[in-house]
Amino acid sequence: QVITDVFDAPCYESYGGCEFGRYANECSARHGKMHIVEDHVFVDVVRPDGSLAEDGEIGNQIVTSLTNYALPTLRMEQGDTVVPHGRQCECGRTSRLIDVRGRMQTLLVLPDGRTLTEKDILDALLEQPGVEWFQLIQHEPASFELRVVPDAGGGAYDAGELTGVLKSMIGDEVTVDVKSVDFIGQEPSGKYMHVKSSTFNAFRCVPKEAIEVDEYTDIHVH
Repeated sequence: QVITDVFDAPCYESYGGCEFGRYANECSARHGKMHIVEDHVFVDVVRPDGSLAEDGEIGNQIVTSLTNYALPTLRMEQGDTVVPHGRQCECGRTSRLIDVRGRMQTLLVLPDGRTLTEKDILDALLEQPGVEWFQLIQHEPASFELRVVPDAGGGAYDAGELTGVLKSMIGDEVTVDVKSVDFIGQEPSGKYMHVKSSTFNAFRCVPKEAIEVDEYTDIHVH
């Protein structure tokens, strides 16, 4: 929004992966939703049991390349959670729409079966006064550490208020340890992770014995 205001030009999001290049672009008629380039990739969005997610339901994105003839990539778990939104769009395009909700490692699977995505947490916490940046770490299913970079020009944050916001989303039974930090560094992958989940594996449709996780930063499947 800042870039749009300063340069008086609309900004749109594009999406893809190292293995596929860019294969989805934001629609001007559906803010936040992206059309898939279906001549380039085939996308399935699946539930933890492997069945296809319905439109409007969050799932695990499985991608197949249709144009990489040198190294075909079939049904790859790209590591992102997305919500499919069908094909009906005001712009007239008929390619499928998706809403990317964040990395799989940032998905919180709650005891009651609900899920919270990185975008859910971002929308809730970045609006709070005094918060410049943050990282929420789930050490146990009901134990969280919230690292906050204070906003130097926005006044002090209220640790109790931040805890209350998280409990309203996750549940009153959780504990939240709020800590001030000077900065939050990048992961070995070069990305910033605002949420580090210890429960995301429950959302995947891969046998547990096939999964090796490296400190929430990478997923390896044998």
